[in-house]
Formats: sequence, C-alpha cells, structure tokens
Amino acid sequence: MPTYTFIVEGTGEKLDLSMPIEEYERRTVDDVFHLEDGRKARRLYVPQKRGRCSTWPMLSDGAAVHPSQAKGASEHARAHGVPTEFSRDGRPVFTGPDHRKNYCRLIGLRDRNGGYGDP
Repeated sequence: MPTYTFIVEGTGEKLDLSMPIEEYERRTVDDVFHLEDGRKARRLYVPQKRGRCSTWPMLSDGAAVHPSQAKGASEHARAHGVPTEFSRDGRPVFTGPDHRKNYCRLIGLRDRNGGYGDP
C-alpha cells in the first residue's frame, strides 16, 4: 500500500498517510486532498531513497583483512587502480556500489547473496 506525504493547508503540518490508490484518488479534487477531519492538504512529492543507497560508505566484514595487513591491502588496491581505505580493525571502506564491485573483483570475492550488478 503506497504512503503519501501531505502538507496541511494553513498550518504547514506534514502528514504521512498510507492508503490504497483508489482512496487517494477518491479524496483528491483539483489537486487538493480532503482529510477525514475536514482539513485540506496538498501532496508533497518527496524523493524516495532507492535500495540501500543510504548505506554508503559501507564497511565490509566479508572482505576484511587482519589489522596488521590493512596497510598492505590498501597499497595493493591502489596499485591496481581501486584505491581503498581500511578501518582500524581491517575492514575496507566502500564508497559506493561500483567501488565495492571493483574491489571484490580485484581480490576474487564473490557475493552469492548479492543482487543485480553486485560482484
């Protein structure tokens, strides 16, 4: 069921309401949504986050190395065109999906639970 975001006219109050599309269409007249208590509101179009985009930067446990090997792993990645920083505990810090994909390919790691485009 879709969730709609509204701004109440007069007060500026923000409301998130979940309802079937048919109900939204029935209660909307001339781009004005009529609330159950008689107030009127306008729909606020808020960009939605896609997938797991909000998880970047990502620290990976599966691609981690021993903390004593982090400097060498970072130098190896940089030498092969995939500059990668490591946390103090040896986990690589991926800045985005392409960075993760390229680094995992470099070290021969495959994510068998990944989605389309994942290594």
